[in-house]
Amino acid sequence: MIHVLFAALLAPSEVLTRARAAVGTLEAGTYRSETRETLNDDTILYVRIEQGANFVETEHDGEFTTAEGRLDGVNWAQNANGIVVRRTTASMIEDPYVTALSAPDVGSGALHVEDDAAGDIVLVVAPRTGLSKRYTYDAKTFLLLRVDYDDPAGRRSYVFDEYKRYFGAMLPARVAYTSPYANNSATYDLVAYDRVPAASVSLTIPASKPVFDLGSRTSLPIPVNFSRDGIVVRVNVAGRGLDFILDSGASESVIDADVARDLGLSVHGKRTLAFLGTMTVSQTMIDDLSLGEIHAPHFAIAVHGRSMRRRSSDCLAAISLPARASQSTSAQRP
Repeated sequence: MIHVLFAALLAPSEVLTRARAAVGTLEAGTYRSETRETLNDDTILYVRIEQGANFVETEHDGEFTTAEGRLDGVNWAQNANGIVVRRTTASMIEDPYVTALSAPDVGSGALHVEDDAAGDIVLVVAPRTGLSKRYTYDAKTFLLLRVDYDDPAGRRSYVFDEYKRYFGAMLPARVAYTSPYANNSATYDLVAYDRVPAASVSLTIPASKPVFDLGSRTSLPIPVNFSRDGIVVRVNVAGRGLDFILDSGASESVIDADVARDLGLSVHGKRTLAFLGTMTVSQTMIDDLSLGEIHAPHFAIAVHGRSMRRRSSDCLAAISLPARASQSTSAQRP
């Protein structure tokens, strides 16, 4: 067939060159976009401001608002409690050609071009270790149609549809993601993509918001116990005392799903997380979390189906505390 011969004659670099030309180049400027994610019964709105390599993206998920961004090479993230952390990890490389060449053990078959039954062009990245990926391009337009990842859990796929030209670049108006886990499959719809005046937006890194109101105090005692299970902090949630394991390096605070259910907390945004097995993760909002004399109103916390339950007591897997409060403790060693 003609399309088989055409695909066989194309080198991977030629496919990528044509694909990049098909997408085009976004005109210089400042842009604001809105993307709506539909995940089961949940709808999430992403608002993104971008200017060259710098950007700020805010995620609105009901009463939970988070953000992330990049400013002059510095990556940062703000969680639902307003805490901002700077990220030092590099962004994942998504260019299939760079991905293949950067793998230390790529073989001659790691990067090649083939065709599929529909006559589209498929670029295959298959290193001997790591994920196998298939990038499918339209044989006429060379726009990306889908990306398939094969891993031990099953195939994950992104399908790109309804391309439109925005300020010199072709962008998909809809992306459908299929996951081996039903909870994680979603669709993404590009609601708006507009150029805006640079002076009307801010790309600066926001300041962290305090979780606890310490007033004018620089330190205060908090109930803490050094035990064999770790540093245990006693808190009060919904009128019930709970033991938290203090983890100063934790990226988020986590509550056990069974404990959240016992407290009558409503969970939001269930997803499946694959880490040493699989578990369901979600989030909830605690109206008032008290730690000794201080309170954290509307405290967002992750809910995990599996956590570090202590023997004979309720336990939260980890709680992140502000540095000023954790440096001065009232500790009783056993």
